Amino acid sequence: MRRIHRVTRRLQRLMAACLAPGLLILALTQAFAHNAAPVACQELLINGDFESETTGWVQSSTGGYSLISAFNPRSGQWGAYLAGVNNADDRLSQPLLLPSGALSITLHLWWSLESEEPAVPADTLTASLLRPDGALLAELWTVDNTAAPGIWDEFVADLTPYAGQLVTLQFRARSNSFDLTDFYLDDMGVRACAASPTPTASPTSTASRTPTASPTPTASPTPTASPTPTASPTSTASRTPTASPTPTASSTPTGPPRRTMLPLIVRQR
Repeated sequence: MRRIHRVTRRLQRLMAACLAPGLLILALTQAFAHNAAPVACQELLINGDFESETTGWVQSSTGGYSLISAFNPRSGQWGAYLAGVNNADDRLSQPLLLPSGALSITLHLWWSLESEEPAVPADTLTASLLRPDGALLAELWTVDNTAAPGIWDEFVADLTPYAGQLVTLQFRARSNSFDLTDFYLDDMGVRACAASPTPTASPTSTASRTPTASPTPTASPTPTASPTPTASPTSTASRTPTASPTPTASSTPTGPPRRTMLPLIVRQR
């Protein structure tokens, strides 16, 4: 029996040693998931789908055209339509305050074009960030007339390096003096995401130790009462003669017993 007990204890220790790393990893994973701060995101761009027409946007066109148009939107009824004429210099812009401390700030947009130009770069559409004084901060993206026409494609840019700055997001289309290129923009946005502060849990007070009850003294045994002596039998009295029975009056016939009515609430169950 002692040998079996020793073998059992060794097996238990071996199993505990094998399970300990897995349990530690599981505990660390659960702790990380519990303490991870949730992420909150906000949209910085106003009217990025152009469905509110010119709201939020500043536009200028050498031809005097409105750059927000109902012609060829990707979705909805409105989109941006730049160039489309010779010697175009069209600009569509919106000021943005990029929040400091953001985990990520992302620009995304959809674009398309149609062109009559030969397969030589001539007409361009550029996305850039400008400083408050109008100076160029960063050029984010450029597409020209040699791109595949008639296809809506997505462009994404990381603006996180510019967090904490007041900038102007500008789209500028320029064309030469012959042949035409139409540039289209729609469904754009600038999304900033930051970790939400995790509330600190208040310390839990430790319960005071409950005092152990003192043992209750055992009652001393109660002495057994001595048996009571049995009384001697009493002599039986002589039998009194029984009186003759008095004639009983004839009973009145009764009907069958009446059934008791249950309460209505019980009968409805």
